[in-house]
Amino acid sequence: LRRHVNPYGIVVASRGSFSTIPGFSVESGSSEWQVLRSFVKYHGGIEPYFDREGRLVLSGYGGGTGLLIDEKTPVTQITYRERRYGVLSEVLVLDRARQASQRVADQERIDRGYRCRRVVTTPGRSNYRTMLYSGEFQLKESGAERLVLEVTLPGVFAAWPGDIVEWRRAKPALGGRWRVWEAESAVDARGARTKLVLREVGN
Repeated sequence: LRRHVNPYGIVVASRGSFSTIPGFSVESGSSEWQVLRSFVKYHGGIEPYFDREGRLVLSGYGGGTGLLIDEKTPVTQITYRERRYGVLSEVLVLDRARQASQRVADQERIDRGYRCRRVVTTPGRSNYRTMLYSGEFQLKESGAERLVLEVTLPGVFAAWPGDIVEWRRAKPALGGRWRVWEAESAVDARGARTKLVLREVGN
């Protein structure tokens, strides 16, 4: 916070608790947001975001307001994407100091035909827990944007980032709970609308 948040006058609304798992690093050339997001996700397992007042929240999403989208909901556009390129199915974590390795795999992705493996080398001597966590973190991060659902609704401010959307439309058949990742409201010659970018709850 001292290096990557406070110098920009950003107000922090709430902070979470973060573990002391070693092995965190960021790539050269990363933006301030990428550094902060990676740290919070790696050490806390949560997604940082800005609330409606523009304050930074580092304690994870709350319950959020619920929004039901079913056959009766007026929807003007739906886009569904499943990204496969770059989504990992397996991570091999190596500790060269101890000559040890730990394999972490996502069987569900493997069963769906994903074939992408990454080898990660941990700094120094790592214990089993650190190696396992590092592999699981890499898998989760690579699949964070695997499934994306974009929905456009009439009217402005239909939902806010962090809100939960209950999807009950038959087409596409994506029943379940989704979280609003982005919300864009606009009013122009085409009328008032809200575009929501949704991700499955848990991502």
